[in-house]
Amino acid sequence: MERCLAVAELSSGRVESAAKLAAHAYTLAPSHVRTAMGLIYARALWLSGDEPGAREVLLKVLAQKATSE
Repeated sequence: MERCLAVAELSSGRVESAAKLAAHAYTLAPSHVRTAMGLIYARALWLSGDEPGAREVLLKVLAQKATSE
């Protein structure tokens, strides 16, 4: 549910709400969904002006992706 809400909030321009939802959904997501949620979270952070936070999330997504391959 939170995954869908995060996408909807991001699409409607409510980036702070999207970031909160995506952050929580990321921690609960199965591995095959975690990459997508991480990207949504990073995008929401970037759009809210938290570029360093977005970069940190992207690095975590890439690290998680590298260990799973």
